[in-house]
Amino acid sequence: MTSTTLQHNRKVSPFASMYKWTLKKNIVLTIVYTVILFTSFSLPMIWFTTMSILDHSTEDISSLAYYAFPVASGVVAIFSIVFGTVIFNFIHNKRSVDLYNAFPLSRKDMFFSKYLAGLTLATLPILIATPAGICAATLMSPEYLGVLFTSMLITMLVAVTTYSFTVFMSACVGKTSDAVVLTIGLGGAFPFFVLVLNFMIQMLTPGINSIEATPKLIYALLSPEIITIFTTYIFDFENNGFTSELVVFLLYFVLFTSVSVFAGFSVYGHIYYRRVPDFV
Repeated sequence: MTSTTLQHNRKVSPFASMYKWTLKKNIVLTIVYTVILFTSFSLPMIWFTTMSILDHSTEDISSLAYYAFPVASGVVAIFSIVFGTVIFNFIHNKRSVDLYNAFPLSRKDMFFSKYLAGLTLATLPILIATPAGICAATLMSPEYLGVLFTSMLITMLVAVTTYSFTVFMSACVGKTSDAVVLTIGLGGAFPFFVLVLNFMIQMLTPGINSIEATPKLIYALLSPEIITIFTTYIFDFENNGFTSELVVFLLYFVLFTSVSVFAGFSVYGHIYYRRVPDFV
């Protein structure tokens, strides 16, 4: 069974074999993801540029990009959750766990080979689907090349952060459906709680706009998906995309991702492999 599931070339390390096998197993889902991302971002950019050239319009691309990138980030966040749950759903089935335990991989190599494969699948379509739209947009508004490139990097961060958080959630629960619910629920529950709390403060203290006064980072402390919304409102198209608030926001999500990966690996190894001897 093992040989038909994972063909291991002795010239290739078991780590690389598992990485490549995971990529091949999810190739169809990745193609669907790439097509949807291209349709939601690059295609509108190309259409806008083509129509503007034909109509001799001087309108810049910023108004379209203002909405196109949040939509693209939403698509990226959804598929990052899908990849995080699909690739690590084997840990929710005892038979699958027993099969994976038979592979000559240490806990560390098993986790990170699959983690990196999923990370590749979540981020590579961004590099494939968005450059065409960015190139088309710069034909009309070359001054926005820097900000559009920055937007693509932020979208990459959305993928990395959401995927890493989903992997952590998958390691913490016993069912794939629970991982999805917990990822989305925890991501939405905390911002909702902060918003309700601010509404109560405003009702009890007239004249104080606590919603506007609350830093946006507070809403996103436990919600990687919330970056898909707030980057729209803290993004500065007149300053190459960067503001001091955005820099702090991105630095926090780098930290959030690092903690998610470390915690995910720790839980993965402790719960599912604590009785299995580690290969050298």
